[in-house]
Amino acid sequence: MAKLVKVILILFKCKFDFKKVKKEKMLIFDTLSLQLVSIVSEFKKFEILDVRYEVFNFWVLLENFMNFKFTFKDYILTFISKVNPKVVLTFNDNYLLFYELKNYFPKVKFIAVQNGYRHKLHLNNFKKLKNKRLFVDYLFTFGKNSEIFYKKFLKCNNFINSGSFRNNSVKLKKSSEKKNILFISAFRLKHLSKGDDYNVGNKIIKIINIFCEKKKIKLFIATATRDYLEEKNFLLSKLPEKHNVRVIRKKGQLSNYLLVNKFETIVFNDSTLGYEAIVRKKKIVAISCRKEKAKIAYPFGFPTTKSNKGFFFTNFGTKKEIFRVLNNVYSLSQKKWLKNYQEKLNVFMNFNKDNIKLKKVINKLIN
Repeated sequence: MAKLVKVILILFKCKFDFKKVKKEKMLIFDTLSLQLVSIVSEFKKFEILDVRYEVFNFWVLLENFMNFKFTFKDYILTFISKVNPKVVLTFNDNYLLFYELKNYFPKVKFIAVQNGYRHKLHLNNFKKLKNKRLFVDYLFTFGKNSEIFYKKFLKCNNFINSGSFRNNSVKLKKSSEKKNILFISAFRLKHLSKGDDYNVGNKIIKIINIFCEKKKIKLFIATATRDYLEEKNFLLSKLPEKHNVRVIRKKGQLSNYLLVNKFETIVFNDSTLGYEAIVRKKKIVAISCRKEKAKIAYPFGFPTTKSNKGFFFTNFGTKKEIFRVLNNVYSLSQKKWLKNYQEKLNVFMNFNKDNIKLKKVINKLIN
């Protein structure tokens, strides 16, 4: 009964598409993927499958209901069979049902492109499917570190360490702002209910502000969401009335990458953008101290980094630890940073200008 009520509520809230599903060589899986594909002008012809319960194709639903198929998985399978694609592409690499689809369409090529850094906290989702056969033909990962994460859970014919799709779409530039510091926010309004141990951004900013005042420099903050006022108020909530902090509103998909380009020193807790800053040859400071159920939720460099602290990172949020990593990195010249750390950090993030590797694979498969 509960499942039926859930289905009725979903159908009541959603929109219906009354167009007949087209046959296309490429199917874009998830509307998030559509947003990213729009960056690449070469991808012009494709069909779209919405998997967020926002839009349903009326004719696919009708056919399924007439055949007594009522699950969302049934809907996805019917939709794919109607499109009859050569390639199914998703940028939602954390949508686990995607990795089951190869079992039903062995001749179709399935491509997943990593969209966010996968942390320790994401393990539980994959462990739930440990007894299922998970496959993908191509998985484009941030770097070797992410490949190691995924190899534990799924079979992939081709791992390609090509970096972040968004990051690859923005040119690398030398830093113009070498004195001041940029902090990358990881704020989410929906996560405030998780409590202070999880929402540590305002505490970290309070300590960084003290550091900046001592150095007589400014702290800039790159916001993460469209909830600008709520985010700004939260991030500044621990600061005194007079402070050295400037909050910068996020303006679009790629605006924060342009912001990162300007700064030489980037501070973050566990944001994907912090890892993306690595290939932009930035000096990074990672303060990965968010906790869930009294355990570190996103330890830096998971799964290959085993230590809780190093020269430029710490999984502890004390003033002493934050000052230690800030002093280490800020006092180090970029030349020494590149010599001592850049090559070691490439395991976390690669760079493939304009996503040439992905384009070549797709063109090869659909032409």
